[in-house]
Amino acid sequence: MRPIILALVILLALAPGGGHAEEKHVAVIVDTSGSMKSSDPARYAVQVGKILADLIGDNDVLTVTRLPRSGGCSDGVDTDLMFRFDPKNRVASKRDLDGRIQYAGNNAFAQAIKTAAQDLDRSPNHQRMLLIVADSGGLDCPAVSNPDLVALEKSGVTIAAINLGSHTGAFDTNPAFDFAVPAPDAPGLIDALAKVYQRFLGSDQVQTGRATDSIEVDIAPLVDEAFLVVAADGPVDEIESLSGNPGATDVIPDYRGGGGDQRER
Repeated sequence: MRPIILALVILLALAPGGGHAEEKHVAVIVDTSGSMKSSDPARYAVQVGKILADLIGDNDVLTVTRLPRSGGCSDGVDTDLMFRFDPKNRVASKRDLDGRIQYAGNNAFAQAIKTAAQDLDRSPNHQRMLLIVADSGGLDCPAVSNPDLVALEKSGVTIAAINLGSHTGAFDTNPAFDFAVPAPDAPGLIDALAKVYQRFLGSDQVQTGRATDSIEVDIAPLVDEAFLVVAADGPVDEIESLSGNPGATDVIPDYRGGGGDQRER
């Protein structure tokens, strides 16, 4: 059986005046409650962190924070819940993340939000986002967590949620969130992540969908970078640029150690 291959293309426009993009700090909170065992048996939510790891630059910050196995609304910061990616060792970081994310426990978001918020506060000059990936349809302690989220938003942090399922639940009506996107299945999760990251970066174009033998995308003038992210349910053949494409002058299949070079990770 051929693996299901999902493609995500993000095109980033050249910064005005040829300047460099602002350094980024992305904090992901993954719902690791026991209900995720049935909502996400293939652990696609964990792939969100891995995909973002391929998109960040060497000077960017990416963290993934899990929920505590048990906890209350008043629990404080716990840095043991947080995993920080090493941009210079992405392959090993992805392996480490797999071992750290286990689905068990309750929907105890308050402590994870406080932990991620404290870390985001350390990067006031970065372009920042807090993304929650969950199946809960909302927070367990909004009276406690919303003030933390609102404070982050007022300091310039984008607050977003991806809810596994056909709806966004209470995330969509929670005023602390800038926006929420549903993810009914694996392709929907890739599409949701694309929409979230597009809005965060202000990307001019984003395309998602299933791929077969080839992936084609039109790249408009003034596009500085084009990121192709391929997620599959199994091993895929080597990814290479087709001949006769003069616009693809610098194609790197293993960009930032992300794959595409026929190595299984």
